[in-house]
Amino acid sequence: MTAQLDTLGLRHQFVSAIKCDPAAVGVSISHLKTLRQKGLTPPFLVLEDDCKFLPDRFSYCYDLPPETDALYLGHSLFGLSDKKDDAGVRWGLHNHAQYAFYDDRYIRILNMLSRHAIVYISDRYMANAIEANLSALLDNPYNIPGDIMYAEMQPKHLVLSPRETTCYQTGKFEIATRPSLPSCLQPSMAPGAEETV
Repeated sequence: MTAQLDTLGLRHQFVSAIKCDPAAVGVSISHLKTLRQKGLTPPFLVLEDDCKFLPDRFSYCYDLPPETDALYLGHSLFGLSDKKDDAGVRWGLHNHAQYAFYDDRYIRILNMLSRHAIVYISDRYMANAIEANLSALLDNPYNIPGDIMYAEMQPKHLVLSPRETTCYQTGKFEIATRPSLPSCLQPSMAPGAEETV
């Protein structure tokens, strides 16, 4: 991570992760710890330690609509299930992510499970992300991954992502996070504003 960030010329601060069993608990606590850093105000980028940049696609500036709450620099094919289990949890499924074409540069994220590279833009999104992590840890009969709670809140915010993947996760999630979204869609789908796919 240091080598990548130095190559890109990005100022960065490491926050030591919390390791727990199950791992999902540690990930949520680590995100919560990061978001509660003293003096942290948006905009800022949070990266997980398995994040890999595609430098030729990275941009230092994004022309975003003023109402944008967050910018995800990566995609994932994992999305929330349509149905809840007996405990009221919508688990993730492969090839179930839902997006809407926002404009010719961005897609809108509606239920994606991933937190490997997020630019927090609005105070509201940051506050709701803190609540999402707390809810994942405390409000369920068992601990659930925090990205489920993030996916639940995405439709209530304007969460965008560049059409081309800028970052992906290495390891077991690479197959789900490496492709750019358009390559995952059927070629017959013609992009249009807010067309859900």
